[in-house]
Amino acid sequence: MIEKEVVQAVRSYLERRGWKVTLGHIYGFETDVVAVKEGSKYLIQAKGDRPAHESYQIQHALGEIVAIMREENPEIRYGIALTERVAKHLWKFGIVGLKALNLHLFVVDDRGWVWHLAPEAVFKHGKECMERGESNFLTFSTPP
Repeated sequence: MIEKEVVQAVRSYLERRGWKVTLGHIYGFETDVVAVKEGSKYLIQAKGDRPAHESYQIQHALGEIVAIMREENPEIRYGIALTERVAKHLWKFGIVGLKALNLHLFVVDDRGWVWHLAPEAVFKHGKECMERGESNFLTFSTPP
């Protein structure tokens, strides 16, 4: 799945939940998804599949989202959107770092289904996977 498809899946997911979604430029950076609803805002960077470059895709998404993290405001939610294939490699990254960034994670599978994990759920799920000794951060089998 290419990045454009990930962006479209996340846009549709948020729009179905009442968010007004646009593409935007924040602090001079193109932001893949800007969603606004009742004073709250999501700023999301997305990455598609690049076989054998999954870790790079995660690093790239994290770098892009950190570049626009300029406000501490509980109404602004930062996130990354990854394909399921890429997200499975999150186990290589420090889950404490993911917790510190307070990121929302949007995972898109090949069917276009989107799973949204709030920051607390990302950390909890990652920790549970590590405790079970799994080398796959995410496994989803049912639609959201």
